[in-house]
Amino acid sequence: MKHSLTCVIRYGLVPLLLVALTAVIYSNSLQCSWQFDDYRSILEFDYANATLRSIFSFSPQRSLVFLSFWVNYLACGYSLSGWHLVNIIIHALNVLLLYGIAARVLQRALCSPPGAYVARYTWTAAAVIAALFAAHPLQTQAVTYIVQRLELIGTLWVFCAVYAALRSFDAFTPFSRRGWAAGVTCALAAGALSKEIIVVAPLLIALYFILIHARTWRARWIALFWCSAIALVLTGLILLGFRALTFTPWPTLSFAPFTSLWREYSSATYYPQQPRVMLLFLRLCLLPYKLRVEYVLDPGSGWGDPRTLAALSFHLLLITGAALLWRRHPVVLFGLLWFYVFLLPSLVMPNGIFEHRAYGALAGILLALTGLFTGQLRRLPAALRRPAAAIGLTVAACVLISFATLTYLRNIVWSSELSLWLDTVSKSPTSWRANANAGRALMDYGDYEDARPYLEKAFALNSNVYLVASNLGVLYFNLQQYKRSAELFSYALSLKPNAPLLLYYLGAATVRLGDFHTGTNLLHRANLPAAWTALGDVHYERNEFRQALSCYQRTLDYRTNDLDALAGKLRTLLALTPTNVTPSHITPSHLP
Repeated sequence: MKHSLTCVIRYGLVPLLLVALTAVIYSNSLQCSWQFDDYRSILEFDYANATLRSIFSFSPQRSLVFLSFWVNYLACGYSLSGWHLVNIIIHALNVLLLYGIAARVLQRALCSPPGAYVARYTWTAAAVIAALFAAHPLQTQAVTYIVQRLELIGTLWVFCAVYAALRSFDAFTPFSRRGWAAGVTCALAAGALSKEIIVVAPLLIALYFILIHARTWRARWIALFWCSAIALVLTGLILLGFRALTFTPWPTLSFAPFTSLWREYSSATYYPQQPRVMLLFLRLCLLPYKLRVEYVLDPGSGWGDPRTLAALSFHLLLITGAALLWRRHPVVLFGLLWFYVFLLPSLVMPNGIFEHRAYGALAGILLALTGLFTGQLRRLPAALRRPAAAIGLTVAACVLISFATLTYLRNIVWSSELSLWLDTVSKSPTSWRANANAGRALMDYGDYEDARPYLEKAFALNSNVYLVASNLGVLYFNLQQYKRSAELFSYALSLKPNAPLLLYYLGAATVRLGDFHTGTNLLHRANLPAAWTALGDVHYERNEFRQALSCYQRTLDYRTNDLDALAGKLRTLLALTPTNVTPSHITPSHLP
């Protein structure tokens, strides 16, 4: 009876409570708005006419995630709550998988000597790890930012592969062992079609076997040999796939196929910065304060930079300390290496410093800390274990409540692009990107005067980005300060020559400054529907109605429901009526 009740609690009640916790914490994210890459990957993709082939062609390496977007669209259209709900469900699945992984890792690490202690406290510790993973505010970006379903699903397949591998190692029958091994293979295959982060799964499985599962040095060395051989083969296949490794006829290695990775980043400064980035993520895992949408670090002067050397030294000391504790607390080293391994793909492939990169890495830190506490608890006298465990659970409960509150409040920040960037500016006032995006978001709401200080500050902090000058130019254009606007668009064009949108705005501002010839030439060069409509407006104001009608019609031929062009054409036709042009030219197909 007691055993049955224990099973009900471990496999029924605790998972149910973890799912309920996740649902409550993210309940206020269901109406958070679309953000950033949501537009390109979701709203601007034609899911209404999509096919399996078009989805695979759009992103072959991530086709399973985009397939989930397609299914999401077919189920609920573009209803925000439906898209957020799927993200929350995937996060809850990751929480449950981590609960199972943590329980098995702790049981294996603490099974010698065996006893009731292991059965009692490892499942409780696993539940604490899963709950903190569910509630940690660092996870908000991955869960609430819809397109980061990429991170959620990529981590899901990693967790599935690791869990299946753990079950395979502990299986009692050959049939069961082969079944779970097949599960590992399926998870790896699905992960390969979801996100590149799946490469960490074999590394985590190897680390678990070598550091925790294997009981003899012979087994560890054999495992290390086979893992190294498999890693070498996989690396060779990846290089062959990218055509970085060729045989002509001798093996030739070239990094030319990867040069596109450094379009926005310099390899000379990006990689020396990564020890500091890992230190930042470690701090965010332990002390998640001043969270923001994006972090910017000074790139420094390379590997000789004192900050880089200090960060490297700290990481080496941390790993060395965990290695010294390995015999008594193997979970500490395993969890710490889990953290670094999970960050490895995003460190190798240049990317910005975003919180979602640490989504799966957080589990390693939670494993290490909980494993250390649980291991120490085992070594206490029997009389002290219960009060020590009670103190630990009390502390964990307080941390959980704090994390849940912070995550709930963080979801409010993610409710709109404006609130998100204003929050970022308050925490990073010297970030030109944050100021530029906050100003642009305010302009989208029509608050031009409030947007001015942010855009001016962004331009003062970094005037070498054409979009910063362009946004400021749009601001002054809408404020009808055309001289300043024209100056800014001329400068932006010097940074990005012949950009159509810049030509359009510069032409429109130049016309309003009275230089009709130069302005119309710029509008013609822009060759955009908005520029044709603007040309129509110019001709209309000059009573050149037939030229205006031609410009409006050009826009309508390209975009049949353009309201500005339709209104302009109607206005022009009415003006042309006394000159034998009758309203019969207005056909129903030209009306909105």
